[in-house]
Amino acid sequence: FLTSVTVREAAATIGAITFDHTEEVVGLVSAAGRVAAVDILSPEAIPGFPRSLVDGYAVLAKDIQGARETNPAFLKMSGEVWIGEPARIAVSEGSCVRVSTGSMVPEGSDGVVMQEYVRAMNGEVEVTRPVYRGENIVYAGEDITCGSVVLRQGKRISPFDAGVLAAIGASSIRVFGRPRVALLSSGDEIVPVDEDPPFGKVRDINRHTVGALAASSGSHVDFAGLARDTVEDITEKLSAAAGYDCILISGGSSKGERDHITDSILKLGGEILF
Repeated sequence: FLTSVTVREAAATIGAITFDHTEEVVGLVSAAGRVAAVDILSPEAIPGFPRSLVDGYAVLAKDIQGARETNPAFLKMSGEVWIGEPARIAVSEGSCVRVSTGSMVPEGSDGVVMQEYVRAMNGEVEVTRPVYRGENIVYAGEDITCGSVVLRQGKRISPFDAGVLAAIGASSIRVFGRPRVALLSSGDEIVPVDEDPPFGKVRDINRHTVGALAASSGSHVDFAGLARDTVEDITEKLSAAAGYDCILISGGSSKGERDHITDSILKLGGEILF
């Protein structure tokens, strides 16, 4: 029993243990911290149309090559594309269209110059900085391509993953059920945290520390009781927690005369792995 193993060996032993996973469907707000039970593929391209990354003017990059403060380029103002509406105006040679951050980039344009580098006057705009092709534009499918995997089975879902799922129109997701963990404290010296411990006794600290760790890892945690230092009491409380995925026991696992956890596990047909 006292033969020790390395942390890596212990982790490998635990990692080899399997159990049946339940699954459930949850909404996106409840999905953060849960583990995806299936791969999620995008049914569409994101964005679905070319969008401007800035407030400014959609242009043909070649029309403003070499533009600078002392030698600006002049373009005809053809109109404006409002955010949330389709672009009904095309950009032709020598013209430009005003756009906003997030609005559709009109056909014919291959760049957007920021409004900080443009002065509008009398139906024309004066551009004082060039742009390269594709500058300040995010093209259709550039963030997510149709059919691509946006979330892998087994990944713990982050708030940012929830945002990606919302972007592709997924209002819910199938996740693995949370592991059900029973927490058992043992020891004649332990008293509940809301009691004043007499001399020689201590409050049940480990239950709350280990329970918080298990809960923060995504488990559903129940307290299985405080067992006294007898094989009978420990065995009874372990038997009552038999339906859980995992039982975490604090205390009673050394080789003292009153450390009965090992004997109780073996009595119930269990096995000490390390």
